[in-house]
Amino acid sequence: MREFLKGIGKHSVVYGLGDMLSKTVGFFLIPLYTRYLETWEYGTLEVMFVTLNIAAIFALQGMASALIRAYLFDHTDSEATQRQVLSTGFFYLAGSCAFIYGGLIFWAPAISRLLLRSTEWAGLLRWVFLTGFLTTVSYVSFAYLRARVKSAAFVSIKLFSAVLNISLNIYLVVVVGLGLAGIIYSNFIAALAVFIIGLVVLRHQLVLRIDIEKLRGMLSYGLPLVPTGLALWILAVSDRYFLQFFSTQGEVGLYSLGDKFAHIFSVMLVHPFTLVWSAFYFPLARQPHARETLGRFLSYFVAAAGFVGIGVAAGSNILIRLAAPPEYWRARGVVAPLVASGALFAVILVLDAGIGITKKTKYLPPIVMSAAAVNMGLNGLLIPRWGMMGAACATLGSNMVYCTIAYVVNQRLYPVPHDWGRLVRAGGTFILLLATTYLIDTGSMGRDVALAAGLVAAYPILLFISGFFTEDERRAAVQSAVAAAGSLTRLAAPIRALWG
Repeated sequence: MREFLKGIGKHSVVYGLGDMLSKTVGFFLIPLYTRYLETWEYGTLEVMFVTLNIAAIFALQGMASALIRAYLFDHTDSEATQRQVLSTGFFYLAGSCAFIYGGLIFWAPAISRLLLRSTEWAGLLRWVFLTGFLTTVSYVSFAYLRARVKSAAFVSIKLFSAVLNISLNIYLVVVVGLGLAGIIYSNFIAALAVFIIGLVVLRHQLVLRIDIEKLRGMLSYGLPLVPTGLALWILAVSDRYFLQFFSTQGEVGLYSLGDKFAHIFSVMLVHPFTLVWSAFYFPLARQPHARETLGRFLSYFVAAAGFVGIGVAAGSNILIRLAAPPEYWRARGVVAPLVASGALFAVILVLDAGIGITKKTKYLPPIVMSAAAVNMGLNGLLIPRWGMMGAACATLGSNMVYCTIAYVVNQRLYPVPHDWGRLVRAGGTFILLLATTYLIDTGSMGRDVALAAGLVAAYPILLFISGFFTEDERRAAVQSAVAAAGSLTRLAAPIRALWG
């Protein structure tokens, strides 16, 4: 168990630090967006990017996950076979994406009229879809780096893309004054640069051949993920369309800002974990104690998710006031329920290892589509009444349904023993402190910062008191704390001597 946690932790930290750095760079764009774009422009930009996300789900066809499984699990006999897997995935994806995105570019005026109530955005939508083509095909190079656990190279490319993107945004939006168009052009140029780098990464791995048998195997695994991805899209972002219909573009912009800050949770925990998880649980499945290891791992993972979630929810209350003008501050209200939704989704990722191990991806579409149906119903019920807060609550409610169904199905396919006592302690502590984050609005920035820090510090303390940790873990924690205190005392000794 220790080696398993160590392996996941090592590469998750690398992915996490890289993702945080790249997203931190991106967060510098929030003051730029909120000061150089009106709330309705921010909402228009969000609708464009949400539309690109749904297009990417169909264009990708689940090939990123299918490539990793085929590379690590189905075809491990030789490097030549693995090169055939990569080549098949790359050339098939490039051809199919050219067809799909080409159609979207042709129909851009109609799409603009349907979604944005005007054809004036068709030109920018074409640039958005060109960006989508480059980004989707680049998934093959990133899948290769993930499969080879080359986390440093993966992160370096992502960080380069983020720095290039923000530099171009500042130049095109602030200096040149292109506004919304400058943001879209910046994304296209950054995607083109990453696409070229991806070709360099794969230069020794590609052969001019598509293996139909291997392609059939990858599509049998990946295509069931398309309706799953669509349902996940409904869960994640369909509320923007409901808000636009029942409210205003400004409300969409406010909700999107709050969602971006809640998304810090995913940046810190979910994204890096997702990138490394499949590379560890597939090999783990071959071990004799795989089920027990997965069960114990979930307890630790929930505790970690709770700690990160409290930090994000508490900190976002303060960061939104620092990053945006007062007309955007209402966005703070949606952060806590969206963070809770993110925590549930993180748990689902661990639970779904059973589906991945048993290669039963056919169960994913009905699971996620059930949750998506609940989400659509809750959106229609709550958004007309409560606006963006209704959207946040709808996301939370549907993710609760999703998590419940995922647990039941995975337990039937691949039973895993869970420690419910520890899970309830960690989850209950998280819910209690998350609700308390709404108190971080005292009118004093200093008091708010102190309250936020206190809530974050309280989480591990309450876990300790509640009995979450075993006796051995408590003893180890106390020994580590004593050792750390001793180190600090030794470091402070020269300073005390200097002051006499």
